[in-house]
Amino acid sequence: MIIQENIPKFIKYNQNIQEDKTFIVENFSSAPKEVKTLVKSYAKKYNTFTAQQLKKLN
Repeated sequence: MIIQENIPKFIKYNQNIQEDKTFIVENFSSAPKEVKTLVKSYAKKYNTFTAQQLKKLN
């Protein structure tokens, strides 16, 4: 998702961001601690997730 959000739009590699966010939120609880830490850090820094999604990541 980080790449999708930051790659130039003309490459059109950003079409699945919503699906990826949904996947991350739905599978967050089963992720390793290190992954959870990275996801939380990214989510807070870049304001990518909605408030409701952020609640599920805490």
